[in-house]
Amino acid sequence: MIEMNNSTSIAPGNNDVVIITVNDNVPSFIINNQIFTNKKIGTSLDYNPHIKTINIDDDSANNILEESVLCCGLCCILTLIIPFMVGDLYFGFKEQPCLDQKFGGLHIGIGKWLLVSGFMLLSIILSLIMAPCIIKSNVGLCLSITIVLLFAFFFIAWTIIGAVIFWRYLEPDHLCDDNLTVYLWGRIIIGLIVSACICCGIKSSDTD
Repeated sequence: MIEMNNSTSIAPGNNDVVIITVNDNVPSFIINNQIFTNKKIGTSLDYNPHIKTINIDDDSANNILEESVLCCGLCCILTLIIPFMVGDLYFGFKEQPCLDQKFGGLHIGIGKWLLVSGFMLLSIILSLIMAPCIIKSNVGLCLSITIVLLFAFFFIAWTIIGAVIFWRYLEPDHLCDDNLTVYLWGRIIIGLIVSACICCGIKSSDTD
């Protein structure tokens, strides 16, 4: 089954030849579900019941490209987020003395910080999965942008809080075990790098 964005669908049989031309350019021939391109073959052929022609305009081709890029981008982002979500929830639910300790004027420990961070990343993942369906309308697009900005600002602020708890109170006294300490080092450093990238992205969008 071959489906096009202009609601044209075709299911070539074993003996069917499908000619696809993009904006009257070089045609591609689908024979037995295999694609062939030949610059020397013209697009005008005598009528044959086994030959079907599909014309794709520039908009359809661009839509296909945009959807492919969007899917690849979402897959890359999810690949980066999911390990940290799992790590935050895993260490956040573990029972360690250092997780529940509160320091100074802060009323949260590193355990609650990890749990909130993990559920926040889970919410981001669910939002990214639903984004392709939501952004098709103008209202959905505005709602998606608002949610993304809220997540971005909260992520930056929460990462800074975690860095203060860890580097100011936990790390100097080595209160956590080695596995959690190594994870928090990597988690917070990467979080700060991502926060810096978010700030640069927001600043560049404002200048444009």
